[in-house]
Amino acid sequence: MTEKLPVKAAYSFGKLARAIQKEFEIFEESRKKLIDRYCARDENGKPIIESNIYKMADEAAFGKEFNELANIEVEIKFDAIPVDKLGDANVSPAVILGMEKFIIES
Repeated sequence: MTEKLPVKAAYSFGKLARAIQKEFEIFEESRKKLIDRYCARDENGKPIIESNIYKMADEAAFGKEFNELANIEVEIKFDAIPVDKLGDANVSPAVILGMEKFIIES
């Protein structure tokens, strides 16, 4: 969304974006550790990558642990923003649908 928002709404969405980014970074770090643990390696100990995809030495074990990681629920605290606090921003219905958990009716 590139619309200008009132400062309080922009601040709230900025905090939300930062919290989501932090959780994503934790997920990504864990995913990389799983890849490192389960990837097949060449004679020099380097991961084998075929067509931009890591080859797994034990695909079943990797898949099981990755699914466990991907299914971890994360709770991010965020106070929903009343729609009238968005000011005069022109926002498409698609954007509003994507943000519906973060916006409440005034």
